[in-house]
Amino acid sequence: MPYLKGYSLYVHYTRGEAVNVPCLVRALFDASFWLGNPLSAYGRHVLKMVAPKVAMTFIDNNPRFYMLSDEHPGLTTVFVQNGMRGGGADVFVGLTRSENYRVDHMLVFNRAIAAKYSEYIAGETLIAGSLKNNHCNGSALVSWEPESVLFVSQYRRKSAPVMYTDHLGRPVHWDDFYALDRVVVQWLGAWCLEHGRKLLVCGCAMNDEQRGEESWYESILGRVECSWEYLAKKSVYDSYQAIERADIVVEIDSTLGYEAFARGKKTAFLTGRGYMVNDRDLVFAWPAALPDFGPFWSNKPDKSEFLRIMDYLDNVSDKEWAQLHEQYRDDVMVFDPGNTILTQLLHKLMPKHTEVIEN
Repeated sequence: MPYLKGYSLYVHYTRGEAVNVPCLVRALFDASFWLGNPLSAYGRHVLKMVAPKVAMTFIDNNPRFYMLSDEHPGLTTVFVQNGMRGGGADVFVGLTRSENYRVDHMLVFNRAIAAKYSEYIAGETLIAGSLKNNHCNGSALVSWEPESVLFVSQYRRKSAPVMYTDHLGRPVHWDDFYALDRVVVQWLGAWCLEHGRKLLVCGCAMNDEQRGEESWYESILGRVECSWEYLAKKSVYDSYQAIERADIVVEIDSTLGYEAFARGKKTAFLTGRGYMVNDRDLVFAWPAALPDFGPFWSNKPDKSEFLRIMDYLDNVSDKEWAQLHEQYRDDVMVFDPGNTILTQLLHKLMPKHTEVIEN
């Protein structure tokens, strides 16, 4: 991560990629290790041995991190939001308010999610947008295609019939979760054919999964006969280049779609997945208190709504769109090119060569 260059950095691996053996040995003599909390005991001894000034994580939905400030006085904690929140399997579903929850600095996407986190966690919220989106200057790498429309894929291989179980214990099936994607892509292909537009599909699969993703879209668009292209994702920043390439971006509920809006791209939010899986938290810009319908969004999976939004984005002037973007950006996603907010915070908290933990 370039923003941590110049600091003395210790990386604490929480998924077992590497183990600090001396800390693990010490944790073995900690009673909590044998009472069902081995990871907490190990992490506690890592903090004791490293004795950092700042602990930083990009896993903003980890309640364990919220307790570090209480358990380690003098330690400054920072989290950076890494994805959209909301829905029956997200952090807020099972999160309860606790006097022990504190994160000194929470860098989040927008003011609505800042207020939501503040309901549960003490500390300062900084509305900073998406770190990856802020870092990538995709516009410098690709040419804009004024007659193209980009669909943001969220495809995942069907490894089992049930994708996840929601907070009410109900199974969410793969076919139900992706039913809206299939319908929207069919509508979009027909719309592009009628309007002489090229459809770009922004792939999200990597490596061996890409062929399966491309084949899935071939099965959907095969009868539409529109001009379309699958954009394979070869690196983490390819998606941002794809955003800059298109005139209009269409999405359902991906983080990338919100990042496109943050960049000022004309973006259609067809956020009707909540109706398909019976989850009212899967709505546009959750948890912002916005209506189900707006100039460029609809929480109802309805073809007439799709056509209304697409025709609006096809005809809206750049001036009117800029005004809409300014009106809604604080509730959707802000844009901080170069991550100046994060950089200024790090300079404020630490001189160079100070210990940092990245969890």
